[in-house]
Formats: sequence, C-alpha cells, structure tokens
Amino acid sequence: MSSFRGGGCSLRVVGKVGHRTTDAFADVLETALAWPGDIQVDMQALEFIDLSGVRALARAAARLEDDRRLHVVELAPLLCQVISMVGFDEPSALVVTAQEVPA
Repeated sequence: MSSFRGGGCSLRVVGKVGHRTTDAFADVLETALAWPGDIQVDMQALEFIDLSGVRALARAAARLEDDRRLHVVELAPLLCQVISMVGFDEPSALVVTAQEVPA
C-alpha cells in the first residue's frame, strides 16, 4: 500500500515477504523508485521477511541516486541487527530504524 505524507512517499508492508511474494515486493519497490525524493517503507505490520525480501530492499536502495534514501522504519530490532551484520546497510541509501520495544 502506498501513500504520500508530508511531501514524501511511503509504502506500508503488511504480512509476510517470503519466496512466494518477493517478486511482487521487488516490483512495488521498483515502482517506488520512480517517485520523487526519499522513500519510506513502514514495516510495523510486517510478520515475516526472508533474506530474499531483505535483498530486494538493499537492491532498491542501491539503485537510488546519491541524494535519495530508502528509509525502512519500524523494523524488528533483530532484523535491523541482521541487516547491519550482513552489510546490506552499507550503501548509505538504505537507512534502517528499529521498532521501539515496550519497556
């Protein structure tokens, strides 16, 4: 689902991104690359994402121009750590922000 907030573009991922849905996810990201400015991908309603889905995010970010960013927000903290350990956040275009864990 896409929306435009505060002049920026946003996608909201709901459910699971796995081997059966990664191609569709990559297609949506491809469409979002044509939008102006930074892109926000809200992962608050994400239930599961496999490595192919994370790779799709990294590939989309790598295709952005130098002045644009792909902001992945509300991602599970453990997934943020995995992305960092694997180095998918090495391109500065991919910015990952973890969900706040309730105290």
